[in-house]
Amino acid sequence: QNVDVDFNVLKGLVGISTGKNALENTSMEFPFTAYSTSINRAQWNINAKTIAMKGDVATSTFTATAPEQEGLTFNGSSALYEIEKMTLNIGGVPYVTTADAKVLPDKGLVVVHRNGEMMPFKNARLVLDTLNEYHRLKNGNIQVVSRTKFTGDATYLYATVTNDTIPVKMGNFNLQQTTLTASTSNRLPQSKTKSSFTVAKAEIVELDNFVVAPRMQYKGGMTMLAPEPNLQFDGYVKPIIKRRPDLVASWIPFKETPTKDAALKVTPTLKNESDLPISVGLHYRAGADGLYSTFLSAKEARNDQTIFEANGLLRFDDKTKSFRIIPEPKTPDELIDEENAYTFNDAKGTITYQGKLNFINEKGVKEGEELFMSAGSVQTNIDSTTYRFNSLLSFNFPANREIITKAAENIVQTNLDEQNSDPAEPNFERLGAKLSALIGRKATDGYIARTAAAYKPLFDASPKFNATLVLSSVDLRWSAPQNAFYSVGKIGVSNLGNTDINAELDGMVEIRKSTRGDEISIYLESSEDVWYYFDWQQDKLALVSSVQEINDFIAIKSKNKKETAVLAIGLEERDLFVDRFNSLYRPKPKKTTLAKAPAKGAPTKTATPAPGSKTAAKTPPVVAAKEVEKKEEEVVEEEDAKLADKASKTEKGTKDTKVAANAKDPKVAAKDTASKAKPGAKVVQTPPKAPVKKKEKAEEKEGF
Repeated sequence: QNVDVDFNVLKGLVGISTGKNALENTSMEFPFTAYSTSINRAQWNINAKTIAMKGDVATSTFTATAPEQEGLTFNGSSALYEIEKMTLNIGGVPYVTTADAKVLPDKGLVVVHRNGEMMPFKNARLVLDTLNEYHRLKNGNIQVVSRTKFTGDATYLYATVTNDTIPVKMGNFNLQQTTLTASTSNRLPQSKTKSSFTVAKAEIVELDNFVVAPRMQYKGGMTMLAPEPNLQFDGYVKPIIKRRPDLVASWIPFKETPTKDAALKVTPTLKNESDLPISVGLHYRAGADGLYSTFLSAKEARNDQTIFEANGLLRFDDKTKSFRIIPEPKTPDELIDEENAYTFNDAKGTITYQGKLNFINEKGVKEGEELFMSAGSVQTNIDSTTYRFNSLLSFNFPANREIITKAAENIVQTNLDEQNSDPAEPNFERLGAKLSALIGRKATDGYIARTAAAYKPLFDASPKFNATLVLSSVDLRWSAPQNAFYSVGKIGVSNLGNTDINAELDGMVEIRKSTRGDEISIYLESSEDVWYYFDWQQDKLALVSSVQEINDFIAIKSKNKKETAVLAIGLEERDLFVDRFNSLYRPKPKKTTLAKAPAKGAPTKTATPAPGSKTAAKTPPVVAAKEVEKKEEEVVEEEDAKLADKASKTEKGTKDTKVAANAKDPKVAAKDTASKAKPGAKVVQTPPKAPVKKKEKAEEKEGF
């Protein structure tokens, strides 16, 4: 009806056009394929048995007329109907909209068979959703069923933080319905409308080596919701690190909807695939080696002591080639603390972190008490098992405060006399990081602000630091053979009780791990004549000093059972500790015997090698001279050490300062031997000096 036909008998062509009246239906229908088109002109090739059509892709549409296809419509620029095959081949199709997806056919070709059955697309592309176009897939094998349904699979291009794409095979396309609630006014009831969106799923196995984020492998389910920009992950992640026998990472549950910059939340409650608690940190095991690190792995035994534990968001930093755990801000106003990040360089095997440390196992401490606090920075080399700590150590030993105050005042006066003016912690930024780990950022910032105006003692930052002894800077190392932490270098002494010291002193600190309870020995030396030795064992503090007045006061107070007792011990206890510490941690260099140099002008004897014998190459003169100089320096150092050790040790309470000073003079010594020490006088107890060690590249040696 209303069709114009133009026959060309010679060529076997028939021109067909529908009515030109705008009020009339100008579409052409193909009943066998159940499709119609808005193109109103066609050419029938009688010999080829085809009908060809051409139109404008912007305005030319093709619509399915079968009811089950729900009016599926798309644009196209041309079509060829094969009469014998009853097949409609539509070309120039930019995309087919089905549900909330755009299906882009390969080469823009759509083939429709009898009853509107559309041939499956091969190598098609998909864009979801039609409104936001968040997701793009390729290599699709898609079957368009109707206007609201399609099936098949396609490859999802997952974009990483580095803008690389990882192909993921997705399928199980289905339309999921959700109910949206809206209200037009306060008086009217809320109206509910149904909305639908496409959901697709993928299953990733370990062999796929899928990386959800840099150096973070993933396995498990992946779900795409068309209207959501990010995928949903419900599976497990594992960091990609070197294989080491003592550091094996676990598969960790990962149920997130991450952005491109995916991160793993490391929390105290984190568990692995086997439902075992895991952590990132440093731990102590009783027995051989002692310390060991974990990195998203379980402790060797649940009762192992945790010295440090990192919490925050774990990511891999491509710039530094390191895993980093940055603590999450506790409040919205708090800044991200990147300086305190846990950093693990897998290639170098080094770990650095700072925060609260737990060197001492407080087994016998009552609930609510906090005798020991420590914080600082740590450098670890997991391949060489070396550990370097810079720590703030607060020891709130149960002790008579009168004793502590007297000792503190004596140290302050000695420091003034000796001009010990070096501060306990010269690095104020490092001190701030330690304080922040123990008392929080807010209290630390307040203390820093007050200190900027005028110097304030450390216990002004928090009452927590009004402790028996606070050391604000101690460099510690770990000794596996001795099962102990020991100090190197000088000790930064902050305060004793509420008496400010703020001085860097010579000394020794040892924290021994023991099954019967951890033990602590601290030796502090204000001068060669004034020193203090603290010893904590089995929840009891012992103290001895070179100042006899302090020792007498300790002896008096220790008799009063009502007082918080400090045990009195002999001078030999300090001697034993110092000698032991020096022998274990400060070994003397080996003595080198030098051959006597020939007299000036004397002929030098040279051994003549036997014929055919092998001789060493001659040492260049410059090298030889340097070697001699080096050996001579070692001898001088050895002699200096010997001279330092020759200082005579005074017997407990029997010799005063004068006796020791005149010990070398036999006449004076004879006169003074019978004299008794006056009460309150300083007892001279010259500590054995550590031999001067040769400079060596310690960091390089330990792998840092």
